[in-house]
Amino acid sequence: MELSKIRRRLTKLLALSASPNKAEAELAMEKCAELMEKYNIRTIDVDEKTGRVDVVVKAVPGYHAKHKRWETQLAACIAEAFDAVAVINQFPDSWEIVFVATVTDYEFIVNLYKRLRRIISKQASGFTSGVDKAKKEELDHNFKTGMIETIYERLLMMYKRRPDTREMVLFKKDAIHNTVMDIWGDISKAPPTEVHNYYAMMSGKRAGEHVCLGKSLTGDKPEE
Repeated sequence: MELSKIRRRLTKLLALSASPNKAEAELAMEKCAELMEKYNIRTIDVDEKTGRVDVVVKAVPGYHAKHKRWETQLAACIAEAFDAVAVINQFPDSWEIVFVATVTDYEFIVNLYKRLRRIISKQASGFTSGVDKAKKEELDHNFKTGMIETIYERLLMMYKRRPDTREMVLFKKDAIHNTVMDIWGDISKAPPTEVHNYYAMMSGKRAGEHVCLGKSLTGDKPEE
């Protein structure tokens, strides 16, 4: 299949994955995952002859007006699975996540990020429903941390199981790294999120196992 056709197909599936119909949205995400597995989307934006990589730098507004640590954690985990980078920009009355990624990866990363943060917020709200206000913030934070930890592990298994020794993957990583250095210089990673409630974290980890990320996570082979 030609690259242009793959991109058009992915664009349509990404639009469907935002559907309020849960079954339709999950099926679209599964088909996206199959295409990414079959055509190795990790290197689809790398020119095989020249090694040129088209990198985009675009921002996504924060889900909440006030910055929440778990959103940054989620963005960083998704970006890393695609060899991309997520950088936080904070302003006096708002904040945003800036993703540095290849063109095709960016569309998938942002769609996945927006979809997962809605799911995580909804499930955390259900988990902390009826909890005393003094304890609610801590439980909410640790539940979300647990969910993101499991989702991160699943994403790595899904999108980074191939070896990183191929030349095109290295071209991609270098292009993104150089773009980040040109804009921000050497950026440091955020320290690990502290966990104060083990039960909430483990509940979140179990919940993260059931979030739809794509059929290939179950070990199913994409159709030829």
